[in-house]
Amino acid sequence: MFSLFSSSHPIFRIFPVPNILSPQSTGVAIRERSICYLNFERREGLLRVGRFGTIPLPEGVIFRGRVNKPQALKEALINLRGFLRTPFIRLALPESESYLFSMKVPVLGPEDTRESIAFSMEEHVPIPTSEVVFDYTPASSSKEVATREVVVSVVPRSAINSYYDLAIASGLVPFSMEVECSASARAVIPKSDPGTSMTVDIGSSRTVISIVSGGLVRFTTTIDLGGDALTAAINKRFGDSGKDIRALKCEDGITQTKTGKELFSALVGTLSALKDELEKRITYWNGYRGEDAMPTVSRVIIFGEEAELKGLPEYLSSALLLPVSLANIWSNSVSFDQYIPPIELCASLPYASAVGAASRD
Repeated sequence: MFSLFSSSHPIFRIFPVPNILSPQSTGVAIRERSICYLNFERREGLLRVGRFGTIPLPEGVIFRGRVNKPQALKEALINLRGFLRTPFIRLALPESESYLFSMKVPVLGPEDTRESIAFSMEEHVPIPTSEVVFDYTPASSSKEVATREVVVSVVPRSAINSYYDLAIASGLVPFSMEVECSASARAVIPKSDPGTSMTVDIGSSRTVISIVSGGLVRFTTTIDLGGDALTAAINKRFGDSGKDIRALKCEDGITQTKTGKELFSALVGTLSALKDELEKRITYWNGYRGEDAMPTVSRVIIFGEEAELKGLPEYLSSALLLPVSLANIWSNSVSFDQYIPPIELCASLPYASAVGAASRD
């Protein structure tokens, strides 16, 4: 997590900001075709969802994690500013441009640890250290007294600057930036879960696959397969039927109904390709797992704007022989026993990384 003015900074632990002076910030996830935003408010002693929404982005504004059309993104961010009470935001950025790796470092203070990581950076990332921004999280206490494992997140400085500059020019003030996979993991993986999960964020043209173990993202990759491929296959089969694509996905899906069976027949090639990609990463992780032999993948959690295909969890569970479920993006923020958020399950799936970013407050 790349903090700019973060309340987690050591100075704020020594001199905490009073709640009345601590500005509310909004989690903002910049995705391929949309900007999702959400913030929390504390009312009547409970954390509740405040303002939230989605702002569409024209195709091509964001391409492989890069800002391809700055003016179009700026216009969308200006539009976003109009929906917010305050300009303060926490940004979750596309994963494509980022790098993630773990390494052993000597047990040192924060600054010396950063220097140790920077010294070895170019062994892990094909970009000069002077051209990147990085942050690290201690992964675990090592059995070796002299060293410990850290997970390092790296983003090109040019990518960070482009998003930051556009936010500032749009009247927004980023408190922090992080890659989407880290933010979404914070939302969908319960804090008390010590196991290993695969998260699958299905976007319009791409899908981000991550392995989360012990509460930290340990591996992530992006594949060029997403909802567009599903839509194209549906159009090919049902294009002249007059049926609504979204209704076919959400209401019929790949179920045992007559339409569901037809839909499965149309989508089986694309679904099989997705299953193969997930299986490949599960096999890789289960054979690797690091020096400390972390747990094998025990479940798969899916979310994103294109995760709404009815019957998808059941299909993947049967193919992967693992439990597969739609994400509960409120796992660490609200209790359903006390409060029900105003977003239905399917509609909530694109908000995982926005919720995770907002949860840093």
